[in-house]
Amino acid sequence: MSAAAGAGARAPKLEVRKAHRLELLLTLRRAREELGRWPTAGEWDLATTSHVSRRTYVRTFGSWQRACRTAARLKL
Repeated sequence: MSAAAGAGARAPKLEVRKAHRLELLLTLRRAREELGRWPTAGEWDLATTSHVSRRTYVRTFGSWQRACRTAARLKL
């Protein structure tokens, strides 16, 4: 059965991960627009009721700083 699925079965997962990463980056960009600067990790932790936790960004991008740098480079 798994052979029938082939490599195409992985594509939806990859697309879901890409969409999740993009959503995280756009949320971070919106916070930057509101603050006029990148939020600190501590500020993000204090405001976690309205968005995902900082730890999600660290797991996804490797560090808070890398998430901010990646969001800064995002071409819209």
